[in-house]
Order: sequence, then C-alpha cells, then structure tokens
Amino acid sequence: MTSGAGVPTHAPAAVPVKPGIPVTVIAADHHLKAAVLADHLNADGSLYVPRDPRAVSWASQEVAPGTPYGTIRTVCHDALQ
Repeated sequence: MTSGAGVPTHAPAAVPVKPGIPVTVIAADHHLKAAVLADHLNADGSLYVPRDPRAVSWASQEVAPGTPYGTIRTVCHDALQ
C-alpha cells in the first residue's frame, strides 16, 4: 500500500528462509517444471549431468538452497522443455 504521496505505508512481511533440499525447479515464464535430483559431484569434481533430459541435478555436496552463504549449482540439459 502507498500513501497519497506514493510512499509505502508499511513494509512487506519478511518470509523466513530455511535451508532445504530442492525437489522441483519451476520457471513459469519458460513453462518449465522439472524434478531435482540430489547427486554428488563426479570424481574429478565436475558436475553430474543427469541422463534424463527432463531432470535437474543439484550438487548435493555443496550448500543447500536457503543457506545464508555459498553458492548452489544445478545442471540440466539445455533442451529441457
């Protein structure tokens, strides 16, 4: 909401973020919904690419989504539809 001067009258409530294990990736603008698999990195440290082109792999040895630090990496086929 805004006042007559266009200034917000209250701040939106903050949504608490909790670390977790991803299970689905949804990108509505791209009409994408895909299962997320928790996979280890390959022995050489590279990301595991799932065989199923409809799946997304999450590097489970890394931080969980929602963790206040670090980077999460996911990988999928570029033809995912």
